[in-house]
Amino acid sequence: MTAELDKSWRRVVAKAWADAAFKERLLDDPEGVLRAEGLVLPAGRTARVIEAGPDEALFVLPPQPAAHGGPAAEEERISPIMI
Repeated sequence: MTAELDKSWRRVVAKAWADAAFKERLLDDPEGVLRAEGLVLPAGRTARVIEAGPDEALFVLPPQPAAHGGPAAEEERISPIMI
């Protein structure tokens, strides 16, 4: 995650914590809400936002390198996203 994207995402999270209606929209229509907040996804990508419980750690299982661009960007894809 780039620094700019990370900063934007943190802003969205803070807004979701402060505004229950915004949070519901984010969970129901993540792509629309993220786009409205200036987080643009690469062409062909979709977004899914999952709300973690207070006692959960979420890990993202990335696609295999051969399926998406080969080993050149492997390290970026393998970097875990944990909340």
